[in-house]
Amino acid sequence: SEFGNVPENFLMSHVNCSGQEDSLIDCPHKDGDDCGSCMAAGVVCKNEYKIELRGGSGGHDGNVFFGNQPVCDKNWDLKDANVVCKMLGFNGANKATKSSEFGAVPENFNMANVACKGNEISIRNCSHSGEADCNSNDGAGVVCLDTLGYTISLK
Repeated sequence: SEFGNVPENFLMSHVNCSGQEDSLIDCPHKDGDDCGSCMAAGVVCKNEYKIELRGGSGGHDGNVFFGNQPVCDKNWDLKDANVVCKMLGFNGANKATKSSEFGAVPENFNMANVACKGNEISIRNCSHSGEADCNSNDGAGVVCLDTLGYTISLK
């Protein structure tokens, strides 16, 4: 094991995930009784899919960028906006915006046709496509509720 020896009481072996699973236990696998203490799997995580809002009046609103690329507004709705806002530490979304409400975006879209159920922990877990007929005026955006669930407005 890259990170040192571990106890030999393995739960799983021969794990074969597709990437669509919600949990490691959902991946096809065998029981772990054929593993030794030097055979543990490990991971090093990268935060290459950072979520951020750009063009808004503060950290609570703006066009959505995921992995430094804009999200297209095709089929964008409040469920999708809720997932984004919760990822950012807010209570949820007050509004889902379309048509690059917070300014034109680059045309190198990361995802389109996002369809969240609302219970996902990341927009990456929502059904989506990588391609759509999107242009710089098709940026998806959000207006998030504050951490206590109130709408933020500047006067």
